[in-house]
Amino acid sequence: AEKPADRKQVEASEAATEEPQQTEAAQQLSFLTGEGEIPDKPPLWPDQIVLPAPDLTITQAEIDAMQGKAAVIHTTVGSIVIEFRPQYAPQTVKNFIYLAKKGFYEGLYFYRVVPTAYIESGSPNGRRGGTAGYWFNMEMSSLPPVIGSIAMLPPPAGKLIPKTSSEFVIFAHDAKEMEGTCSVFGRVIDRFDVAEKCADTWADKDAYATERTYITKVEIVDLKTVKPKKDFWKDYGKS
Repeated sequence: AEKPADRKQVEASEAATEEPQQTEAAQQLSFLTGEGEIPDKPPLWPDQIVLPAPDLTITQAEIDAMQGKAAVIHTTVGSIVIEFRPQYAPQTVKNFIYLAKKGFYEGLYFYRVVPTAYIESGSPNGRRGGTAGYWFNMEMSSLPPVIGSIAMLPPPAGKLIPKTSSEFVIFAHDAKEMEGTCSVFGRVIDRFDVAEKCADTWADKDAYATERTYITKVEIVDLKTVKPKKDFWKDYGKS
């Protein structure tokens, strides 16, 4: 009869199998601290959702078409309506529409919630630095990060990494300190109270949500079907 493997040998073998993966992940993430070169592709997490990078070539006809579109972010506490501003960040808008139509955001949640700053989602692992499996160069739009704005984020790092993918924030307050560090590509035009509700949830000391608000779907619709008849922001003194 074959002698059963020694338990210590089995554990050592399993550890040896796991170690290269951990080492590779550490090497991939080293650039986030400001060390090393920025890799062509972002580091991936276990069970990561990976999509092929979209063609982000932009034409004027596409910009015109995207100006007539809006996003409705359906969550477990209500729906937020976003108007796109493709004339300022066309690639960013095109990328967001691509991810929404692919269903990428469905089932993700707002993992960072700062009532005095923003709510954040778009990372499949629920931590800063997650992606859709690809990067593209950030567009530093001239739109300011003010209350109600939606913006794409670069990965967290010891220095600004001019790349982005799927992570976004909706600002709960003006954030002048973030000018030049994110790509604003639209603004809430209805149901900002839902974004406020998302922000007003329990979180740990690092602002990671302990009470989760999930995204159930992101719909891309014609702007004219969801745009309020009056200026939504007049109620907030931010028209």
